[in-house]
Amino acid sequence: MQWMGTWIRFVLRVIRPRRLQLPHRLFMVRITGMGSGKVSHEQAIEKESAEYEKYRTLHLNDPSPVERHFLEAIKEVKRLEKENKSQATLKPRKGKL
Repeated sequence: MQWMGTWIRFVLRVIRPRRLQLPHRLFMVRITGMGSGKVSHEQAIEKESAEYEKYRTLHLNDPSPVERHFLEAIKEVKRLEKENKSQATLKPRKGKL
């Protein structure tokens, strides 16, 4: 893990002069060693489940890919019908009645 500390120092040297915003917690956890190995597997699973549940409830009413394709097809059909109606009114057909 020594290379990680070297990499972090390098990144900090490169980014700080450019005044870019850094997630402070990300570097503090790696530099100080806080949090490494402190989370149990069960806690990680619980956290992941909670985050997924938030994501799922947020996107619960989003249309599926099939529904999106269907809605796009309906829009395309309406657009084509509108084009056909406008062409029919502009150019009357010649021929037998």
